[in-house]
This record gives sequence, structure tokens and C-alpha cells, in this order.
Amino acid sequence: MAAKYWYTNNVNANWATAANWYNGSGGTDGTTTVPTAADDVILDAASGSGTITIAAAATCLSLDCTGFIGTLAGTSTLAFLGSITLSSSMTLTYSGTATLGNGVSYFTSNEKTVTFNITVNNVNAQIFFGGDLTMTSTNTLTLSSGLISHYSAGVISVGLFVSTGSAIRELTSIIYLTGIGTVWNVSGTNFGNPYEAYITNASSSAKTISHSPSTGSPSYPFRKSFYITGAGTGTYTLTGNFQDLYFANTGGASFSFGNSNIAGTLDLGYSNPTCNMVWNNGATTLTWNADDALTMNIGQNITITVSPALSYTNATGYSGTINNPYNKSLTGAITLNGTGLTSPDNLRTTGTITVTSGLLQSNDVYCSSISSSNANTRDITIYGILYLTGTGTLATVTTTTNLTVAINNIYVTNSSATSKSLTLNSVFYPNSGGGVYLAGSGSGTITLVAGTSALYPIYVTNTGGAPVSFSTATIKSIEFSTGTNAVWSNATSQTLTITDSLTIDSSAGNPTNTPALIFAGNGSYVVYVTLNGKSLVGGTCTLNDSSYLANQMYYIFDGFSSNAAFTVTSAYIVTFYGAFSGPSYTSTSAANSDFYSSLTLTGALSLANNAQSNSVEVDGNFSAATISHLATGIIYLFGTTNNVTTSITLNNATSPSYFYHSGTLTTTTFTITNGYLESYGNLNCTTFTIGNGTAVFQNNIVTLTGIFTLTLGDLYATNTTFSSTTFVCSTTANSRGVYLDNCSWTLTSTGTVWNLADGGTLSASISTLDIYITNTSTTAITFAGAGQGYRYLFIRRGAINTNQVTITGSNSFLGLYHTGGSTQTLTFPAGTDTYIFDTFAVGSSSAVTTINSSSSTIAFNIVKSNLGLVMCNNVSITRSAASPDNTWYAINSTSVAGNTGWIFSAPSRRLSSLGTG
Repeated sequence: MAAKYWYTNNVNANWATAANWYNGSGGTDGTTTVPTAADDVILDAASGSGTITIAAAATCLSLDCTGFIGTLAGTSTLAFLGSITLSSSMTLTYSGTATLGNGVSYFTSNEKTVTFNITVNNVNAQIFFGGDLTMTSTNTLTLSSGLISHYSAGVISVGLFVSTGSAIRELTSIIYLTGIGTVWNVSGTNFGNPYEAYITNASSSAKTISHSPSTGSPSYPFRKSFYITGAGTGTYTLTGNFQDLYFANTGGASFSFGNSNIAGTLDLGYSNPTCNMVWNNGATTLTWNADDALTMNIGQNITITVSPALSYTNATGYSGTINNPYNKSLTGAITLNGTGLTSPDNLRTTGTITVTSGLLQSNDVYCSSISSSNANTRDITIYGILYLTGTGTLATVTTTTNLTVAINNIYVTNSSATSKSLTLNSVFYPNSGGGVYLAGSGSGTITLVAGTSALYPIYVTNTGGAPVSFSTATIKSIEFSTGTNAVWSNATSQTLTITDSLTIDSSAGNPTNTPALIFAGNGSYVVYVTLNGKSLVGGTCTLNDSSYLANQMYYIFDGFSSNAAFTVTSAYIVTFYGAFSGPSYTSTSAANSDFYSSLTLTGALSLANNAQSNSVEVDGNFSAATISHLATGIIYLFGTTNNVTTSITLNNATSPSYFYHSGTLTTTTFTITNGYLESYGNLNCTTFTIGNGTAVFQNNIVTLTGIFTLTLGDLYATNTTFSSTTFVCSTTANSRGVYLDNCSWTLTSTGTVWNLADGGTLSASISTLDIYITNTSTTAITFAGAGQGYRYLFIRRGAINTNQVTITGSNSFLGLYHTGGSTQTLTFPAGTDTYIFDTFAVGSSSAVTTINSSSSTIAFNIVKSNLGLVMCNNVSITRSAASPDNTWYAINSTSVAGNTGWIFSAPSRRLSSLGTG
């Protein structure tokens, strides 16, 4: 080993010129040879000011430039095995590569900027820098094998750093990278580095950091920490295995990742609030896969245009953490397949979150969709709101084994026209007190699959007019909230059970299809349905509290409109404050149904509970096709107009069904099979039948175009006007009562128009009843009075046709009037007494009226019960026994045969003294 001194007497020369090398300083001790790997090269103050150029490959053991004032230049390589010392007074333009071989080097730059590349390339090579090492931004520090470190405090600043291969390599210094292009390129195995690297370039050129070693050195881990700093605008691309990454650039530079792994912290301008970088990534995956504190911190001024997919695969140790106090949103999918991920602020991404294993914990979570479907141990805890912003399937949680979920509220918030579907189940649903919000401004269809025990509210707040659909489920409530214009558009084959309430705000769209609805019960004992004039379409509506407490719930509706059936299966009280409109209303429970407005049905009103009270009250107008009242309760119709197109039936198997109405009631057939009617308004129908029961009429007009039949039961009426074709009460095997106080009855048909039979089973009080027989046809008419007392019987068959009226029974009349202008016959029962208390006005001057007996041999008896005369004009009498004497006068009349008590002339005394009949 020898020391060789450079001297040219201030003349420029090449390193390879032997004549310029001396054994002593300043050209003393004679010349020597060009330095070899065994020689120490000395450039000192005596070397002069000339330039030494490395124009060809050169070697030395060491290089000492202390005191050198000349210039070191050249581009060829310099191989060295020892130390290098630069002089602050020298000029350095050398741009070749200095390579450390098998040796230990102490490299002292003395604050001189290094203009050449440095390579460390031997398993035993070790280079130690004294103080700071600063290389130009175009120079490369290469570590192929060996060690790069410091022997005194300082940092390394280089343009580029390269370390590849499988040799053991260790970098134990802080390094600054100032170049462009691939500023860091590390790969292979056995690379170790415990310190961070800083990327500081301020240009607009792109920079790439590639750090992909797979194993560390014996002493240090292979992962590397980087700080992206400076004010440059050029893009940054990072790929590989990283420990910590800190982004602090203030030039608005964009950055992206290739498929990479992070073991520690990803700081996106969080530690440096002035960082304004832009994350604009391709379709890659960023994986946290080490048992370390895995943290992402997102700063205030960072912009996230596109972020990669994030994967947390650490099997043990810390869960990942994302700090996002400024509400920045990622765009890539997030997958948890390790210990999990927490976010104390809120976790936001426009991609999917998949929980394969571990914990997902956050205040609020924003994602396009969420998935967790396997048997691994999983925990999804969201203290605030889960916002689902995507389209298609928003939640895929099909395996609930080993899954724990705690979510306060769930929002569907997509703003597109694409449809979306949210599926919840027995584990994946909001907490008690939380709910599901179908929100956003999108117009795409929203479908909710809520499960069979989803006891939480659903709020529809969408403002995009989206169609909303529900699958078969049990939920707490549905509210189409104020401001929404969403449209309920459901498959009617679905059944939705609601335990609490349904509200459709007036701002919502008109439903186009609604599912079958079942309103069940809840702990507050009240279920509210507020439709604000909206109509349900397609699906039936059922009230059934039997799954909670049978016949205990109050159901309160603001009104109701639907084109499907409404059924009360089990309830306590059902109240409708507004109008009800639908095809049918059926109640089989013990409920009372109160309609404070109108009730309009195109089909039937049916009450069917034989065992318990089941009542309906309608305060407004009523219309239906039929009423079938089979319950023990009461139907109250208080409206002015009540129309029942086909029929009304009262028929309870064990006790009467009650019916009450005021106003006008119009129907076709009214049948009381086992019931009780109270009528305080007019009644219009075709037929009225009391098969078994009671009918009470007060101050009415009862108009029938058909038959009024009383088979078993009672008819009560006061101040009522009846009109029917006939009245039939002739079933003597049954007990019947007819009680008509100050009433009239007009009979319009022929045949036995009044058919009253006693047989010992009839109770009647009809002495203040007026009966009018008005049919003017030629067909015979029979009045079967059953021996009862009547007030007046008016027979008005007209003046055109010849006709006959037959009276049967031993009846009494306050007055009997028969008028007509044609030949008419009035027949009384033979051998039977007929009593006239006041007036017997029979006969007409225009035609002969025949009065005869029903028998050709036996006379009928007619008795004037009160004082006064009876005078008949233009009559023909056969077989009539009149009494008392001197009372019955037939003027201008004919006695045919068998008459007694009649006087066929005018009375001789003054009529005014005794009165007239």
C-alpha cells in the first residue's frame, strides 16, 4: 500500500497519466504509477489548481482531497475500498460512479455537493458518512450489497436511490431524495432500513417510489417509511411494501399507488395542514398486512379523486384506524380480513366495504355497499349512521353466524337513476331507537328487504321521485316524510307487517302499487296510519293485534283509500277521522270501528264475529254493495245519505245483530235473520224481511218496491209512513209482534197485499194504523186483517178498471173508505163481524159498487160501534147483516138478497143531530 500524490503544476490532466503521480506532496520524491486498489490517493493544496479528469476507469484504496483547490472532473468509474474525504475548497464536477468494494469507507464531504454516483457493492462493504451527504438531484446512490450508514450525525440527500437483488443490504441513515423519475427503487430480499426517506423535489416532473423487498436484513425490517414533501407539482407513484407514509407536499401534486402494502401509518396531509395533494389512483389495492398500529390520517386540504381498494389483512395485533375529521371520502373498496378497522370520526368511501373477519367500528360510515357473508367472527359497530350510496345490492349479509351488528341508523342515499336494493335480516339491522332512511335524490327504484322481525322504523325521504318497494317483512313503521316525492310502487304479492305506524306525507307521490299490509300491535297500544289523502293500491289491509295482545290495540287513521279489501281480524278500537274509500270492509274481531267522515265501499261491509261485540259507526255518508252483519255489535249509520246497492243482512247465530241508521237508507233487500234494527231516517228498498228479530222505525218514510215480510219477531213503528207491494206476516207457527203507532201503510200490489195471520202467535197494536190499497189493475186484492183493529182502511183502486177487494178476518176500523168510478166489488168474510167505529164510506155516483159476502149462503156481519149513521150511495149489497138498527142506509142502491139491517132509502131524521158515518 502506497500514498500517491497528484501534481501537474496547475495543468489540467487525466487521472490515468502516470507522470502526474508522485510519491510526495507537490511533485516531490519522484513520480510513481497510476494508483491501484492498494493505493491511497491524495489531492492536497500542493496539487495545484488544475483539473484532474477521470476519463477512464480508475481505482484506489482511498481518496483524500483535504486542502485541494483544483477540480475533480470526469465521467468514468472510480472503484475504491477505503475512505473518501472531499475538500470544501475544491471544485467538483466529476459525474461518474464511485463504487465501494470489499472495504470500510468513511466518506466525508465537508459540505461539498457530490456530483457523482455512489455504489456500494460488496457483502463486506460498509460506507459511513460523516455529517450530511448531499448529492445532486441527478445522482444515484446504489446499494447492491453491504451497509450505508453514518459515523457522525447527518443525513443523506441524493437524487435517486437504488437497491436490488438478494444480497444483504442495510441502509441505516435518513435519506432525502431530490430527483425525478424513479427516485427510489428497492426490490429483492434481505434489505433492511430502520429510518425514513424524504421525497423533496420541487419540480413538475413525475416521481416514482418503488419499494418491494420481501424480506429484511438480519438486523432491520424491510419496510420503509417515506415522507412526500416539497412544493413540486409533479405526480408521485408509489408501489411496494411500506412502513409509514407521510404526504406533506404543498404544490398540489397528485399521487397514486400500485398494488402495495403498508404496515403502519398513512398520513395524508394530517400532520401538515398545508398539504394540498391530490390522490388520483388507478385500480389497485393498498393492503395493511402487518401486526402494527395501522393508521390512515386524512388531512384538511387533501383532495381524493380516486383512491385504491384498501385491504386490512393483519391477523393479529392492532386493528386498522382511519382518522377522518374533515369528512374526506375514499373511492375504493375496503376489505377487512384481519383484526379489523376503526374510525373515530367517520369512514367514507364510494366503494364497497367487506367485513370478512374482525371489527368494523366507526361513528358514521359511508360506502356504496356493505358485505359480510361467512362464518368468521365479525363485529360491525356503527355508533352513528351507515350511509349506503351505491346502486344494485347495497348489503350482502347472508351468513349471520358469529356476526355481531350494532348500527344506529341506515341511510340509502344514492342520487342516480339506477335501482338499488337493501336487504336486512335478524342480525343486520338498526339498533333500537334507530331506523332505515330511504333517502337521496336519485330516481332509481329503491327496494327494501327488511326480514321477518325488523322492529325498527323506515323513513322515506327521497327527493328524486324514486319508486319505493318493500318485500315481505315485519317492521315497526313506515314514514314517507315531509318533502319527499318518492312513489310507493310495490309488488302486491308481498306482505308487510307494521307494528307501529304508517305515514305518507302529502308531498309524496301517489302510490302506484302497495303490498298487502298487516297492522299488528305494540307496547304503546296505539297504531297510527296517516295517509294525507293518498290511496293504497293493490294490496289488502289487515288489522291484527293477536300476535301481541288480541283485541287490545287502538288503530287511528286520518282517512283511508284503497282498491283492495280492508279486514279487521283482531283489534280494540279502529278510528277513521277522514273519509274511507275501498272495495270492502270486513271485521271479524271484537273491535269498534268509528268512521267520523264518510265510508264508501264498492263491495261489502261485513261484521263476522258471533261471540263478541263488533260495531261500526259511520258519521258521514255511507255507500256499499252489501252489508253483512253477523256480529253481536251495532252498525250505526248517521250520515244524511246511506246507499247499499244489493242487500243488508243482520244474522248472528247466537244473539241479535244490531243496526241503527238516521238519514236516508237505500238498498235492494234488507233481511233480518237474527237481528235488531232501529231506523230514524227514511228507508228505500225492494224487499224487507224480518226472519227473526226486531225492526223499530221512528218518524220515517219506509218505501219498498217489493214485499215487507215479518216471519218471526217484532215490528215497531211510530209516526212512520210505509209503502210496499204487500205486507206478509202469516207464519202462525212463529211468535210475531206488530206495533204501529200513528203510522200509515200503502200497499201497491195485487193478491193478498196485507197478509196478517194470528194463530195465537200474533201480538199486535195497530189501532192507529192507516192502510192504503192503491193498485188500479183489474186483478183481485185481499186484505187479511187477522181480526185486528185498524184506524183507517183506504181502498183507492181508481175509476177505470173493474176490480175486487176481499177483506178477511174479524177486523175493526175507525174508518173504511172505498172510492172508485168503475164497477168494483168489496167482499167481507161470511159469518164474521166487521166493526166500523166511525166512517164507512163506500160507493160512487159514477158506477155501482158491489158489497157482498164471501159466501153465497152466509151473510157477513157489519157493526157500527159508535153513534152515527152510515150512508152508502149507488151500491149493490148481497148477504150483509148490518147493526144496530136504523144506522145503515143505502141510497140509490140495490138490495140483491139476504140483507138485514140495511135501509135502502135516505134517512128521515136530521143527520146533524146524530152524526154521520
